[in-house]
Amino acid sequence: MKLSRNIPILSFLGRYWMLLVLFAGFLWLTLNETAFQKVGAILYAPALATAAFLIMVFLRHIFFSKSLDEDVRTGKFNDWWDNALTPSEKVRWILGVTVGLFLGVCWIVAALAK
Repeated sequence: MKLSRNIPILSFLGRYWMLLVLFAGFLWLTLNETAFQKVGAILYAPALATAAFLIMVFLRHIFFSKSLDEDVRTGKFNDWWDNALTPSEKVRWILGVTVGLFLGVCWIVAALAK
């Protein structure tokens, strides 16, 4: 859902509703007694990883609402990505974000395994 202007919480819900539904599904699965007995505490990992990602994008939405969040909403970020970056720079950005997310999830899983 694309809003014509940035309304603080509504634009966040409109942009990340699928991630919120995914988090709710993982949370429901975690609270399901039968699934938890079969899988164990590792069932917390997807819910916690999704929650961490939601917190990250929510903080970006709140603290960078006039810059980065506005660029994403208006499409300036997509123009920058398509026109200003070379393919090798795009690969570096994607690898950096992927490695960062992977390390964050590993950190959550390691805390669960403790």
